[in-house]
Amino acid sequence: MLTAVQTSLTKLLELKGSGVVGLAPEATVKEAADVMRDAKIGALLVMRGDRLHGILTE
Repeated sequence: MLTAVQTSLTKLLELKGSGVVGLAPEATVKEAADVMRDAKIGALLVMRGDRLHGILTE
């Protein structure tokens, strides 16, 4: 059975496609900022494997 977060993430991927960018919880803020700048995006999923730990926004 999926949790509410997993269900929401699944719906997001269905709507937006699988082009979601994420990074590990151990990443630095600078690394996150560099990824967002390079990908021209305003948010990243903080993931460990397939488990969502949070969302980082600009």
